[in-house]
Amino acid sequence: MSTDPDTEPARVEAAALLPLDLADVSDAQFRGAACAWCAVILYPATAVDLGERRIRLLDGHITARPRGCRPCTAERVVATRQRHVEGCEQCVDSPAVCDTARALRHLEMTVTR
Repeated sequence: MSTDPDTEPARVEAAALLPLDLADVSDAQFRGAACAWCAVILYPATAVDLGERRIRLLDGHITARPRGCRPCTAERVVATRQRHVEGCEQCVDSPAVCDTARALRHLEMTVTR
């Protein structure tokens, strides 16, 4: 990550690492009005920005702007952080200095409060 892991752009960048299959989602999920995983309707206070996702469509691309509810995002950020830490050489030495691990941890703390 190129930004300070404690900033909003870094949290959105970290959220973009969460696995998400946009192939079979509703229009509301695709544009972020509903949770990308469970389809619950989202409000500004309950939504977690998952970052823009460019999707190839025929000869071009479209941009999805998915968001997730806090419970679904929390569940996935824990698993994503675990996978990252296991496969990151920096994290093996010291996860505290890995920007990605720090941003994922900060995102986890944000969505679980």
